[in-house]
Formats: sequence, structure tokens, C-alpha cells
Amino acid sequence: NCGLCRTAVGVASVVDACAFLGDGMSRAESLEAQVHGRSREYSEDDLAEAHFGVHDTIVLARGRGVRDAQWTGVTTAIASSR
Repeated sequence: NCGLCRTAVGVASVVDACAFLGDGMSRAESLEAQVHGRSREYSEDDLAEAHFGVHDTIVLARGRGVRDAQWTGVTTAIASSR
């Protein structure tokens, strides 16, 4: 739960896009090859894409401390700023 559901945007606006609601993760994984041009690549020695999905580089972001947001609040802050 990222906290976006509890903002003015509300759950009705994010229910189809959220990876944490319903079958969101399985939908996201099935679209990875179409969106990124490849599926996740990982091995027993490197599980980064198993955990974080298809990526080139992982960067650290800091949130502004959005109340009730999960983790840093980065995603909630971005979505709420529009």
C-alpha cells in the first residue's frame, strides 16, 4: 500500500494500475517484454531483476515524508503533484 489510495486521487483511480492490488504483479510481469523489449533476466547469483523487475540502472530516491505512504513516499508525492 503506497498511500496513494488514501489521497484525493483515491483508490478508484489507481485500482487498475496498482501492482499491489488484485492481480497487478502478474499483469505487470506479463507486459515486461512488450514494454522493455525483454523479460526479466536473473540467476541464482544475481537476483536483482527477480526482485526489482527489468532495469538498466537502479538509483536511490528520497521522498518528502508523505504521511501514511509506504517506504519513502516518492511515488505518492509524484502522483499527488499532478
